[in-house]
Amino acid sequence: MHAREDLRTGSMLAERFGLSSADTVYLSMPMFHSNAMMAGWGVALAAESSIALRRRFSRRDFLPTSASSR
Repeated sequence: MHAREDLRTGSMLAERFGLSSADTVYLSMPMFHSNAMMAGWGVALAAESSIALRRRFSRRDFLPTSASSR
């Protein structure tokens, strides 16, 4: 049941942001967090895009990590 909601939310967000398979979605939150599932994993799945993950979120390394994940 939750997976359908995540995909529905993901589809809506992917469409709103114009994401496609050429994009990479950066997940800064742990995968067990609901926001990571709905606003990250679901978006990437709906857009058929790649996902970039880090072991730990680093505020200082956020921009360099995002840039290198392209």
